[in-house]
Amino acid sequence: MFFDKTRNLLRLTILVLVTLLIGCKNEKKDIPKVSFHEGYKVVITLPAGESLDDESIAFLPAPFNIAAYKGHNKDLKTIVIADRIEKNKQIKILPVAFLSTSNGMIVDRYIVSVPADSTRRSIPVSDYADFSVNHYGVKNMIENWFKYKNNNERSLKVQWSSEQTAIEHIISNEELETK
Repeated sequence: MFFDKTRNLLRLTILVLVTLLIGCKNEKKDIPKVSFHEGYKVVITLPAGESLDDESIAFLPAPFNIAAYKGHNKDLKTIVIADRIEKNKQIKILPVAFLSTSNGMIVDRYIVSVPADSTRRSIPVSDYADFSVNHYGVKNMIENWFKYKNNNERSLKVQWSSEQTAIEHIISNEELETK
């Protein structure tokens, strides 16, 4: 009887070890070209507090900075949650979310980010979960600004995704640039 318990314990231990080894196998992962901690370079195109250059849209100034990437994908922009940053200033950002807006004909895609330089940050946000839960008001303000900037806010569809989706869009933009 003692040997049966010992044998069962040994089998259970071996099963747990094998399960751990299988779970810990080395998988090749898509690693971003630029470390998340270093940040991604963008150029500010619309400082916080300025209105859009589009004369057909008379609306409140942007409560955030808008920046562009240097890749071939000119449709990919970033919202930088920070105090006003001067136009044409190049900074590094850390993505915290991905925002897509569509009015049925036009789809706009934005990386929602904070400056990589922690001294420039307005809010201490680390990732999409933190942004959605602890900074829901900021997220809601961004969404509402886009909805009401649109002539018919009810027709604007807004979709949020995680920082991982944002990083994937940045990497595909960088890949377009290198081709």
